[in-house]
Amino acid sequence: MAAHAMRLEGMPYDFPSQAFAMMHAERIMATAEEFLPGVSSVPVEQVLIGWRPLPIDGHPVLGAPEGMPEAYLAVMHSGVSLAPIAGSLAAREILTGEEVPTLGPYRPDRRFETVRRY
Repeated sequence: MAAHAMRLEGMPYDFPSQAFAMMHAERIMATAEEFLPGVSSVPVEQVLIGWRPLPIDGHPVLGAPEGMPEAYLAVMHSGVSLAPIAGSLAAREILTGEEVPTLGPYRPDRRFETVRRY
């Protein structure tokens, strides 16, 4: 999504050092091991910084991207607090194929304008 790429322009994807990257990888693998015994024996090939999705205008992005009706985006900064309503409305759209008017202003093809409130 162009707006997300624009927000991340100039942000690093690599950790400042290999040692720092491996420290994070080891912590994540230790947590994963609790749920997937044996996963920590898999070698780590690469460690990158993953930036939290935050739409550039601060508003959620919900719906199918243009030209990709088989995909559905649900991206928002307030995922925890919006999950119940966003999930319910997204499920309705996905299962019925109908567009929920309430989600109209939050479509992926809208015009994104920078809002500086975060």
